Amino acid sequence: MKCLFMTVGTGEKIEHGMLASIRNHNPDKIVFLASKEAIQKKKPLLEEELKKLSSQYEWKEISSPEELEKCIEEFENSLKDYNFKDCHFAFDITFGSKPMTAALTIVASMIGDSISYVTGAQRDEHGKVISGTERVITTETKILRVRSAIKKAITLFNEKLFNAAKKLLVEHRELLDERLSLRRYLEALLLLIDLQLAREDFHFEIASEKLKGLSKFLQELSKFCNIPHDKLEKFINDFISKFDDISKNPFSLHRLGELIASAERAAHIGRYNDATARLYRALEFIGQLKLKEHDLIDEDLLAICRVIDGRCEKVEDYKTRPLGLIEIYKCLYSLGYDSASRIVDIKTNQPNQLLSLRNKTILAHGFKSVRKEDYEEMKKFVIEISKEFNFSEKPAIQDLKIHSPF
Repeated sequence: MKCLFMTVGTGEKIEHGMLASIRNHNPDKIVFLASKEAIQKKKPLLEEELKKLSSQYEWKEISSPEELEKCIEEFENSLKDYNFKDCHFAFDITFGSKPMTAALTIVASMIGDSISYVTGAQRDEHGKVISGTERVITTETKILRVRSAIKKAITLFNEKLFNAAKKLLVEHRELLDERLSLRRYLEALLLLIDLQLAREDFHFEIASEKLKGLSKFLQELSKFCNIPHDKLEKFINDFISKFDDISKNPFSLHRLGELIASAERAAHIGRYNDATARLYRALEFIGQLKLKEHDLIDEDLLAICRVIDGRCEKVEDYKTRPLGLIEIYKCLYSLGYDSASRIVDIKTNQPNQLLSLRNKTILAHGFKSVRKEDYEEMKKFVIEISKEFNFSEKPAIQDLKIHSPF
């Protein structure tokens, strides 16, 4: 069912234009949105022609045609009687007062399927469209809504709110035909979001697949990132190589940078408990990387050593009790790494108090929350340790800040 909503004012000789719009839309039902004065003046002039049409119609009186907010409210109320799933909503904004035109444009942009206005190929000396030369210009409002959704999703993406950005785009995805160029921008942005979500979960095989998918959207990606096509292609191939390395190699050095970058993203949206837990894992991974250099850890990241009489030695039954962060650094200290004492005091066996930040949260053994300043101190500490053990804290790729392509 197609419903045409049309504003009606008191202007002279608007009837021909209104009828031209109605014939163009060929709706099942017409709803005239008009002031009391407009109904009194225009309804009698249109009645005879309207009866010739197959469309049903009704007149809805607008009490405040010169007040924008009230017009919006009344127009929205007029739509409540219709089933949105069964109706195609068309809106003609030509013939009402300026507040009515603005109000119907706003409503149409939010929930309409199309918006139109009547212009003319010829005008008289007063600038009015000559009857019989009317042209109806129509725009699909769903395209406007999708453009708006893409812009909002970009803002959410840049604020690291990836799930919210994805939800918004998925809600608007089916509004667009796959052949439209706007749909390609939406699909490219969805791939970028899925790439980031895969990185968050350390699913680098999936991240690599998303990057390969993005190679089909170089034109759109170029506009999102302000990077030339040729450079983008090189970047993508480079990133795919890095992600493949991370997914296949449990000791990939890029994992450390990805952990710290992931912590930063969590902190950016105020999730300091989560961010601190990721830093804790980064600190543990630094120790695991260093044990790897001494062939003291297996492919499942299980340390195959213990400190025995002050010396780090290989053991056979290492799987019965995997080493935690503290024990790993005790092993490293016994191997001659003095920086390990910054993690655990060897004499007192007491861990660095920063480690208790994670241990006291709901993600470990307690119910305390991490403050921003505590997280910042923990991050500084982890980066210092990574440098002392000669590991880079840089991620496989830097987080993108994208821009609207429109």
